[in-house]
Amino acid sequence: MQPDLLHHTAIRWLEPDPKHVPLLAGAGVTIAVSPPHAAFEAACRTAGIGVAHEADMRIAATVEEAAKTPSAAVKAGLWPGIQRQDPQTASATRSVWLDQNCALVNSIRALHPTAPRVLAYVADKQAGVSEGQLIPYDGIELALVDAWVAGGNYLMTPDPRLLKGVLGGVPEALAAWKHLGKTAAWLRANEPLFRELPLPVVTVLADSDMSQEIANLSFRQSVSPRVVNAANPPAPDPAHCQVLVAVSIDKPSPAAARRILSHAEAGASVVVDGAGKDAWWRSDALKPARSDAEREFLTLGKGQVVAYKADVEDPGSLALDVIDILTQKRRAARVWNANAALAIATSAPAGQGAAALHVINYGRPAQWPVLARIQGAFRRATLLTPDDPPAEIPIGPRAGGSEVSIPKLRRVATVVFN
Repeated sequence: MQPDLLHHTAIRWLEPDPKHVPLLAGAGVTIAVSPPHAAFEAACRTAGIGVAHEADMRIAATVEEAAKTPSAAVKAGLWPGIQRQDPQTASATRSVWLDQNCALVNSIRALHPTAPRVLAYVADKQAGVSEGQLIPYDGIELALVDAWVAGGNYLMTPDPRLLKGVLGGVPEALAAWKHLGKTAAWLRANEPLFRELPLPVVTVLADSDMSQEIANLSFRQSVSPRVVNAANPPAPDPAHCQVLVAVSIDKPSPAAARRILSHAEAGASVVVDGAGKDAWWRSDALKPARSDAEREFLTLGKGQVVAYKADVEDPGSLALDVIDILTQKRRAARVWNANAALAIATSAPAGQGAAALHVINYGRPAQWPVLARIQGAFRRATLLTPDDPPAEIPIGPRAGGSEVSIPKLRRVATVVFN
């Protein structure tokens, strides 16, 4: 029987040896996936580490396959971090390109609820790692954080450089390995915070590859979207869902189309695309308000429909347009002073708080204050990081939002609001 890896710190360890068990324990591992080895398994049991045999684990090749066949994990995902820019396109004002899996985990949850939210990619070309590319020793920690904060998990596979450094006693590798253990324990201790859904301020309907890429670029821009299956749109709730993105989705059923447009009638902004008089969103109740080169703005009830005149081809530009439609002051999450950071605002578990703001740093540690903002007025904020005890930090109320200063940001920080 395959273990449920979602709640564990799991690692592939393909060369089992009893002398390696202290290393696994130091990294916070709770399940090791390995070939059969009696002495290794006995040492793991003594250390409180479970063992699953590699041959018994089903790793699905695709998310769709994982949704149809019982699987422990899915071999999907990109190795997270800053992608090196083409010198011909890089500029002083161009934002860094982050490879992240937050959208993938949320798309699995929305579109394939029976599939495991456990990613099992390895540092290879399929995961975006080019031949000869050096991965930082703490890259595996980032991979774990990236998946957990999004609501999933990562079946860790140490890249060859890290494995060689740890087994060879390289000080920098051992330091990164030790910090991995600290972060893994912190993630498990705060697991309920990472299983909550993003706030629905911007809700992205997804089904097709392009609509999922829209969700992907929305996460990358810290839009912090909630991803929902386009076949089952949510009921309107303009107090919480202020922008509903229904771009590049399959033609919805008449009932689903009515529900999508009902968001505009109730006071939200609905973003759609597709030219022609027969576009699924066309309605006699729509009243032209204005237009620009790319979009029509139409009123409907208390809200509006923003309709692109052609199919959207640049999901990154769309994500920025959504921020403009929402406006900066109404964003669910925002972060400053950390160009390689991504912010996700979620609800908080009952009894723990009203909301939470998670900030993942995909670049080098920030040894300076990082300013972060969440939508909503709160009176208390508690900062949680793997490196320090929980600490209450000051809140600055800002036009319907709450701002906090995170003193430093190594890899991840969570702020719980009340």
